[in-house]
Amino acid sequence: MRPPHVIHKEECRGVMAGWGTGSFENEEAQDFLGRLKSLGIDDLRQILARAADQRDYMEAPESSVAIAAAEVIAALKGAPSSNVPREIADWLNTTRSGVTPDLNKLARRAGQQVAAQFRTQRSVA
Repeated sequence: MRPPHVIHKEECRGVMAGWGTGSFENEEAQDFLGRLKSLGIDDLRQILARAADQRDYMEAPESSVAIAAAEVIAALKGAPSSNVPREIADWLNTTRSGVTPDLNKLARRAGQQVAAQFRTQRSVA
């Protein structure tokens, strides 16, 4: 019998779906990867702007998608995480967009906002 604190995961698209500490180790980020091929740079900009400008509590699904979108921008600017999902590599091969300084700043702000909300939530708990 397994301990009750062990979370059972199923493999999904080569990445473990469910809960984990990585940017893509959650269902929302996996769903985002599944939709990525139909998204353009303006779609990513909207996702990131919504997160960066969020002042109220951001739910986990929205936070997860914002982090995944920021990871795409990092990869697009040539600074990918160590385990770039295949879907991002495929998207990079088909996009003609580049990272503008404002988009880079927006991705950074979105990540900082998610991190700040996480820290605030942990300090309240």
